[in-house]
Amino acid sequence: MSRLSNPKHSAYHLRPNKAVDRMLFAEILKAFHLYKPLQDGTYIGFGGPFLEDFRVMSQLFPGMKMVSLEKDLETYKRQKFNKCSKNIKLLRKDLKDYLSLDYPEKRTYIWTDFTDFSRKRLLQISDIAHRAIPLSLIRVTVKAQSEVLSKLELGERKRRRSLPEDCKQKFLEFSEDFQRRYDIEKAAYDANMFTWENFLDDKYCYLLMHMINTVLDSSCTHPKVFVPLHASRYSDGTIMLSYTGVFCNVEDKNNIVKHFVNAKILSSKGIVAVNDIDVPVLTTKERLKLEPTIPAIRKTGKTSLRSLGYLIEGDGKNAESLRVMKQYEQYFQYYPYFGKLVP
Repeated sequence: MSRLSNPKHSAYHLRPNKAVDRMLFAEILKAFHLYKPLQDGTYIGFGGPFLEDFRVMSQLFPGMKMVSLEKDLETYKRQKFNKCSKNIKLLRKDLKDYLSLDYPEKRTYIWTDFTDFSRKRLLQISDIAHRAIPLSLIRVTVKAQSEVLSKLELGERKRRRSLPEDCKQKFLEFSEDFQRRYDIEKAAYDANMFTWENFLDDKYCYLLMHMINTVLDSSCTHPKVFVPLHASRYSDGTIMLSYTGVFCNVEDKNNIVKHFVNAKILSSKGIVAVNDIDVPVLTTKERLKLEPTIPAIRKTGKTSLRSLGYLIEGDGKNAESLRVMKQYEQYFQYYPYFGKLVP
């Protein structure tokens, strides 16, 4: 029997949650553009074979210079074939080489779209924070799937929200080892964040946000500071977290916060809450059926569910179907369109 292949690259351009996350980042950049035009800086990302985020950015900001980093030769060749703008510079380099040799001495808007979370990644974003000039922006995407349940071998008890008594010592050892593995010079994490509750999936992203924020902020030299702007969490085969913020001089911080509050990127209190992205997989026919009901006034999911006339998640899945349709009502304008061409 032949072995089925494991594709090297995920079809990100066909995944609605990833597509919504990409468009939310575009909205942040559009808001940032109104504060300070982006054309004098460079967008940097990991384009992958499809260069999907570069396609979006080149349409929104046609005059902006862009750099795509890719180490794999064959993927690099695919990028050259799929290149969608003359303003995209394709480099056959990884992030480490780019940071050490080529990082621009001007404003940058970089999306480090990682597929994992490691000390290596924290060191890389620390280097970016050190090099970035004021009014540069960074978006960090990392894997946000907690390993605490597997490490503690809880098995069938995984649904328990409280830490079993017989696992407390093992969890303490796990937590201490976790902090050691991600220790970064000058980054002083709050030890109170490494609790059992914060290692569970619901709150694990907030722990990662704290760690990323601490690393970025500690890597800035006065008067430069890091200002968090936005966070989103979505499933892409595994749970992913995207965390975005801007570097600025301390005297500009209040104006930047005010600007992004007015742009409705930040809450009125300037606090970054995690935006969950979990839209349903819909056919084009279903989307056309829903068009007359969009935009929904209350965004509860009830209007869309009523319009479809069935539970999108299957029998007995009332709450789940309502939840994903609420997500659709919230993010419908970012939902990607897929088409099939028949010769």
